Amino acid sequence: MPFGLSSAPSCFQKVMTSVLAGIPGVVIYLDDVVVHGATWSVFEALTKHSLTLNGSKCVFAVPAIEYVGFRLSTEGISPLQSNVEAILSVPEPTSAAQLASFLGMTGYYMKFMPQYSAITAPLHQLLRRDEPWVWSSSEMVEPRNLNDSTASTVLFMMVRGGVLGIFS
Repeated sequence: MPFGLSSAPSCFQKVMTSVLAGIPGVVIYLDDVVVHGATWSVFEALTKHSLTLNGSKCVFAVPAIEYVGFRLSTEGISPLQSNVEAILSVPEPTSAAQLASFLGMTGYYMKFMPQYSAITAPLHQLLRRDEPWVWSSSEMVEPRNLNDSTASTVLFMMVRGGVLGIFS
């Protein structure tokens, strides 16, 4: 790909999707390729199409990886601790734009948060154009980072009487 080509990641994804099509255990997202399982068929497909790998950007046979905001391991999928800490450090919003940003950050991990939509519905209502921006301390209590006995992270946020939590 030429330098400066703004569509290079999507072009790479399209090429890799066609080259690695049909190989089980391959996930391609923009300019990242994750292979879980046997890799020989991937190497054969790349060789067949005269594609090479940059060894300094490859990792092999690792128990866990960080991929698009998640930690993938044999134990399952969990949010990245650094992203959870970023959510915890967000101050209370002072505008609708800041609230939308906060909801975007937490919404990325909504599959880890039971009843996310119901709990955040009052916050989404504040983003409506016909709704005046009124924020009070009853809207949200400061997030708390709690560690349980298994040392897994649990993020709880009190939102208008509901509990919003990231469980990992």
